[in-house]
Amino acid sequence: MALPALLTGGTPTSGGGGRRGAPSPTRILAVLATVVLAAAAAAHTAQWADEPEAAPPWPAAWPPHPHPITALLPAAHAHPHYGACELPIGTVGSVSVRFTSPDGTYFTGDTVDIRVDVSGGLEQPGDGVTRQNIPHTRLALETGETDRFAVHAGGSYGTSNAYILYNYTVQQGDFSADLDYNSTVALHWGNFQIADPGSNAINCMLPAPSTSGSLAHSGGISILGIERPNAYVRAVSPAGAYGAGDTVTVAAEFDGPASYSGADPTLALNVSGTPRAAEFWTGNNSETFLFNYTVRNGDRTAGLGYHGTDALRGTIVNGTGDPVVPALPATDTLAFLGGIVLNA
Repeated sequence: MALPALLTGGTPTSGGGGRRGAPSPTRILAVLATVVLAAAAAAHTAQWADEPEAAPPWPAAWPPHPHPITALLPAAHAHPHYGACELPIGTVGSVSVRFTSPDGTYFTGDTVDIRVDVSGGLEQPGDGVTRQNIPHTRLALETGETDRFAVHAGGSYGTSNAYILYNYTVQQGDFSADLDYNSTVALHWGNFQIADPGSNAINCMLPAPSTSGSLAHSGGISILGIERPNAYVRAVSPAGAYGAGDTVTVAAEFDGPASYSGADPTLALNVSGTPRAAEFWTGNNSETFLFNYTVRNGDRTAGLGYHGTDALRGTIVNGTGDPVVPALPATDTLAFLGGIVLNA
């Protein structure tokens, strides 16, 4: 309807002499209000006509983050896959790793000590609080189904003869016939910028496990995560395959000096389910009895072990003369730790 019609409330009269009615003030105000509201509505419609529909403020489910939060934590608190040795450009010096604990078999609760020597010296640069990050570093070990960490235990810092000490306490279920670190980046220094006294980042890369210069190459330590037994059996001969006529030497280890009386003791070995007697060689009045077994034609076994928990037989006494009950662990320590194969 035309604006004059809105004001008069009707339509123009027909004919030449007709006259439009005069609008009242109330009518004028009502019409003006209607016009203003219509204009505002038209402007709002024009403003949003080309806008896409707004997305909901929160997605139904967030996608996985490409960098898990644990990647950002210091190595001492991070997931094992994070915080490992990182080799930035321009690193100096080198590290070498070795055991300081004696060779042998370590059981649950036993502690293995490890030393990391750092060439060129060792210092923690920064705000004057020197070496503040070193106690948070760790060394990742190959300990069986679950790899674990040796933790910081001290060291010596400065411009020469610098080293860091780590130790590892054997856990229930651990197993390694030849303990080693688990990779060339096993030193978890990546987030700590360990440096020499000149503030140069140290090359923390290690030789490949089981190669020259590795932790395993520095000594002969095996771990078995069971309670320490009164007696157990280990291999003395190196791991490998043995044929007819070869001699395999194994040891029975006691928790103190032991001796025997009467006939020589024997150790029954498990050769494809058949007991074979290893003969006593030497070690009376000591903590270690050595036995030899000569491989026979037809002997075959993928992993030489002993034949039952009563495989150690003889009249054996301890240092005070009390009988020793030579019950061996149900977990066959020889089979687990020996790595000896008979293929005659």
